[in-house]
Parts: sequence; structure tokens; C-alpha cells
Amino acid sequence: MNWHDVFIDEYGNVGLHMEDGTVRPVWFKVDEYISALPSDKAGLFMKEVTQQKWQQDTKS
Repeated sequence: MNWHDVFIDEYGNVGLHMEDGTVRPVWFKVDEYISALPSDKAGLFMKEVTQQKWQQDTKS
């Protein structure tokens, strides 16, 4: 299973863009996942998610 991009829909659900063009869901919502992280890790995670979301928005 190879994936190359993170997909985030308008509801905050996260999935992985697969090489065959499909999106494989990752079953958590971003805000729920962040609340389970230590505060120092939550910032790093949000930075990564925001960067991925920005890249996704600039592609479309």
C-alpha cells in the first residue's frame, strides 16, 4: 500500500491519497486526534496538517 498525500475533507476527516487515485479514509477527526496529543506534539501535528491542506487547496 503506497500513499503519497494526505487528504482532509471539509469536515476535518483525514484520509490518504493512494497511488491508484483512490482516497483511503483514516477514521478520526483532526480535533479529536489533537485533543489526545501532548500539547507540544499537537502544534507540530497541526503545522503538518495545515501544510498538507494548503498544498491540497493549491492543487485544486
